[in-house]
Amino acid sequence: MSDRDAFGNAIDDEGLGGAAAATAIPSPLPPPIAPPASSVPGAPERVGGRFDWTDKLVALVVLALVVAPLAIGGWVAWTTWHDTARPAIGAIRGVGRPPAPGAEGDLGEHRTPRAVPPPTGLGARSLLRPAAVGRVLAGARRDPGGRLRLLRLAPERADLQLARRGGRLDLLQIRSGGGRTLVRSPGAAPSFALVFSAIDRQAPQRLVRAAARRLHRPAGAVDYVVLTSILGAPTWSAFFQGGAAFQGDAHGRITSRIA
Repeated sequence: MSDRDAFGNAIDDEGLGGAAAATAIPSPLPPPIAPPASSVPGAPERVGGRFDWTDKLVALVVLALVVAPLAIGGWVAWTTWHDTARPAIGAIRGVGRPPAPGAEGDLGEHRTPRAVPPPTGLGARSLLRPAAVGRVLAGARRDPGGRLRLLRLAPERADLQLARRGGRLDLLQIRSGGGRTLVRSPGAAPSFALVFSAIDRQAPQRLVRAAARRLHRPAGAVDYVVLTSILGAPTWSAFFQGGAAFQGDAHGRITSRIA
């Protein structure tokens, strides 16, 4: 038997075991296990699952962003219901009735005032009456001022278009209860204008009464009147419920039926 193997290597006394052991590839070591985050120098610690001050601040900001819109929306909804639905419900249930003589303050009961219906026709609070027309014009001339382009009068409210400097338009609404709304419109105002001092305060009432007589209807059937000066002269138009309409001159005298 040869003392060399098939590759020409000498065979020692221990046989192939020694060569195999010499040429064997050592097995790789297992990868090192990373220490827990708490043992790494400089890493933040959380004891017992508690957040640090940064986490708390972020949580408070997120909570505020979620809760604040809900709170504001709830407040708006409650005030809207309180101002509109509650008086109506109180009137239906009779809560708005005035207390009986001698019963004021009984049991500390709070009574909601009866809702006042809007004026109609030429009633006492109607904005079609001469005194009311004068107040509307005086208030608009004082604030916001400008040149009057159009006047729309209904028993419960007045709508005015006023041109301000630069050609822009102000939209003013005045309500019979005393409220008012002003909108600054970027739109251009028409070129024609109405002179405040030349407007006849009696014209709306005069036109409505004359038109109601021709229609054989009460003055309460009027919807609204409009004053314009498109053709160069003030012109009143009265519109009634159901679609009938009449046109009048600057003093409210009927000139034609237009519908």
